[in-house]
Amino acid sequence: MRKLLVSIFLIITCLYLYGRYIEVNNIKINEYSIKSESIPTSFEDLKIIHFSDILYDVDYNNKKLNDIANLINKEKADIVIFTGDLLKNGNNYNEEDYNKLKEFMTSIEASLYKYAVIGDNDQYYLEQYKDILYESDFILLDNESKLLFYKDEVPINIIGLTDTSNIENLLNSEIDYKYTLAITHKPDNLDKMSFYEIDTVLNISALKNKDYKKVIFDIKKTKEVCTNKNLKVILETDLLTKEEIETASKCAIDGGANFVKTSTGFVKNGIGATVENVKLMYETVHSQGLFVKASGGIKNYKKAIE
Repeated sequence: MRKLLVSIFLIITCLYLYGRYIEVNNIKINEYSIKSESIPTSFEDLKIIHFSDILYDVDYNNKKLNDIANLINKEKADIVIFTGDLLKNGNNYNEEDYNKLKEFMTSIEASLYKYAVIGDNDQYYLEQYKDILYESDFILLDNESKLLFYKDEVPINIIGLTDTSNIENLLNSEIDYKYTLAITHKPDNLDKMSFYEIDTVLNISALKNKDYKKVIFDIKKTKEVCTNKNLKVILETDLLTKEEIETASKCAIDGGANFVKTSTGFVKNGIGATVENVKLMYETVHSQGLFVKASGGIKNYKKAIE
């Protein structure tokens, strides 16, 4: 993975809303700066507001909800994330309650997007919860992922987890991304994502010498120590001919890999992924259930769509 030369800060402001009778002075606000060499440079200074656990009761009044919305909007977020429990189990809501919540969620502002996941209490009113989110322009991520492009550069991957049943598919993307932002109502879900993918570079020397048994052996041995994890085999396509790319992809199949990936990004004067090479890799491995990861050379949305 290419290391960025500049420091990147992703500001996340967490609003913890708790208690049956919420007042503004009961809201705890924490601000964090996340620094990672994996976050694309275009995301510098992106601001995310995260809030959770409204636990709306039928005796809430409009002022309480308005105060919460005003406090969130004061932060002028680029992205707003709500991690569930808008509703509270045990309440007998009516249409007026649902409309009040639609107005509240609609009033929350973000310059880019608003995302949400499902909380435990929301499950009891799932259709109504989904309708509230839809009407207020929140994007529900119910075991789903979205690629977020910002300033037309390399995206980050946003994953919304209701549970952990679909993590493998959520992490499988044929568009290269450097950073994953996972959101969930249950923090324990995130533990199951740790070290979920392993990258290994193909034995290029053995491939060039046509020692394919050695190439496959190395991949198999790596896969043995990566039990229950996705193994990505990096081909370094800048160093290979078309015939070698096809052969290397077949070796990855025989070695038990889950992905073939174009590049590390460290080849001097390398161009990274090309449409032609990615297509060749895809045609070679797709029927065998492998995914292709295009890495390097994708600098904007238009190139990614190609």
